[in-house]
Amino acid sequence: MMAILMVFILVPQSPPGGWAGSHFTTIADIIDYMIQYNKLDPFQIAANGLSAGGYATWGMGEILPGYVSALLPMSGITEHEAEEDNLDKLKFTPIWDFQGGVDKAPAPATADYVKNAFDAAGARFKYTLYPSLGHGTWSTAWAETDFFPFINRSYSANPWPLHGRTEFCPDDIIDVTIGVAPGFDVYEWRKNGAVIDGATQNIFQATEIGVYDVRLQKENVWSDWSRVPVEIKIKTATVSPTIATPGMSGVIPALDTNSVTMQVPLGYTSYLWQKADGSTVLSTSNTLNVSEPGSYVVKVSEQYGCSSSFSAPFTVVNANGPNKPDAPSGLSATVLSKTSIKLDWNQNPAPQYNETNFEIYQALQPGWPL
Repeated sequence: MMAILMVFILVPQSPPGGWAGSHFTTIADIIDYMIQYNKLDPFQIAANGLSAGGYATWGMGEILPGYVSALLPMSGITEHEAEEDNLDKLKFTPIWDFQGGVDKAPAPATADYVKNAFDAAGARFKYTLYPSLGHGTWSTAWAETDFFPFINRSYSANPWPLHGRTEFCPDDIIDVTIGVAPGFDVYEWRKNGAVIDGATQNIFQATEIGVYDVRLQKENVWSDWSRVPVEIKIKTATVSPTIATPGMSGVIPALDTNSVTMQVPLGYTSYLWQKADGSTVLSTSNTLNVSEPGSYVVKVSEQYGCSSSFSAPFTVVNANGPNKPDAPSGLSATVLSKTSIKLDWNQNPAPQYNETNFEIYQALQPGWPL
């Protein structure tokens, strides 16, 4: 049997003089009627609008937090949204705000201010700025690939961990606030499928690993248990990156330099370099420049990640050290084309210490290096 999804769209018009509390009460009455007589799901109601409709979208969440599962305001935002009371009401609700970069009312600076406040509160906030658009962001927002999936994923009983953190290192103290919107009649939380005694508020403080979900009651109607629960788990250790020396020799002194710069990728939150047989910190950036041969290691960490173990050592070779391989001889060059040359040389067929690599240098001028 094919399941049929029925969607209702309610389009209240902006009243003269702007939105007031009584207008939202009327909207709530219509929604309650639709729940009772038209099988509207009370736990999956999204608000979306542009300009005055954007302000009304925020108003729905601030005045009726128990009625909306997602907010998608467009070109309608004020610093009022960032007030503490509103942050407390909305930080667990999925919000996607759309803003034109050349809009004057509201200006991008206002949207940035609100975004920063919600981010600082650990909220479930997504922000899209269209640099070349003014006030009319609706067509572009509605064309976003994830616009309607974002709405479909929303469900009032899907909890959110503040700052989105769900993974902890083995030695971390687990202490994360998980929550859903206020405004429902009853809340019931579970851990690993077992109801948690006394957990009857819209937030729950998780201090142990496990899968947490919640269900809500509104007008004697229970929601499903969280369709997307929160799993608090132990994070696997960060994998140590491989040390590289792009474009440089690992041997010093070389024909072009008396030092070696080692590096690992950018993007980690911390770096710690030292010698493999030492404990002195040599660098805390993603690069380390050395002029002394030896073996070097690095370890890194990610945001909310566990520090890695030290990487495999990278050995900077002493060109004047013992056990040097025999130098090649009989170097010749054959021109193959205007852009290619073939190099040939002779090497000892029975060396005492065989080479592991060859390095080829191109002179910058005739007679260089001397």
